[in-house]
Amino acid sequence: MRILLTGVTGFLGSHLARSLVREGYVVTGIKREGSSMARVQDIEKDIRWFAADSSGGVDSAAFVDIDTVIHTATAYGRRGETNTAIALANMLFPLTVLEGATQAGVRRFINTDTIVPRATNAYSLSKAQFVEWGRLLAGTGISEFINIRLEHLYGPGDDESKFSCYVINACLRNQSELHLTAGTQKRDFIYVADAVEAYAQVVRQSEAIPDGFVEIPVGSGLAIPVREFVETIHQMAHSSTRLLFGALPTGSDEVLYSCADLTKMKGLRWKPVTALRDGLEITIRSDAQR
Repeated sequence: MRILLTGVTGFLGSHLARSLVREGYVVTGIKREGSSMARVQDIEKDIRWFAADSSGGVDSAAFVDIDTVIHTATAYGRRGETNTAIALANMLFPLTVLEGATQAGVRRFINTDTIVPRATNAYSLSKAQFVEWGRLLAGTGISEFINIRLEHLYGPGDDESKFSCYVINACLRNQSELHLTAGTQKRDFIYVADAVEAYAQVVRQSEAIPDGFVEIPVGSGLAIPVREFVETIHQMAHSSTRLLFGALPTGSDEVLYSCADLTKMKGLRWKPVTALRDGLEITIRSDAQR
């Protein structure tokens, strides 16, 4: 099977690309000009590369003989991007890829969605807008639009702007204080290797997934308080950092509970296998060696 993957040089995309290459898939990667290849140095020569231009356009040759597109590229808006840049990355770019795939007769498009509510910020709004396009176009060219609603991902090599990485680095550095909300919000944290295996299983079991628009939640299936997550990291890192819970207000738009319903994934014969402490141990050890 030939797979086109966006976001290959990112956190999730690089882990997924490595798994797909190892499993014997022929992988075509889409990257932006100037993207760092640090995460994919070991598999760079195993991937057929195409670059997206400044407006998000992709050469039609990238879609030749492709069976499945997996879209993982995203812009969170944490680096000072304008709303236009966020909309380009999260809505217009994947729409361009979806149209290219449709014109080439690609059967399946697997999208990476967020569990952040639509009206929270520019990131979540632009992600939701692309999902609406997927819902509209599913079955009109692309036979399957599979929308994976991914819970809170963590693991080695994540971006430092992400919450889990930020907390781990602060604790490893023994930062004097870490200002946090009360931490009563409950979140579903999924280790990156489990998430990658979920995507791989969706590809393997794709014939069992009905045509049209299908939404599939992916997470650990367990929700724990953010405070417990942070305290676990603090304890495992043997940190002297003072955790100041309640120093920051909980936002009015904050999601108080998020947890994946794994019914559909279990129907595809997948379930997470990495316990939280095991995943955090690997992540903390890896980040300590950076």
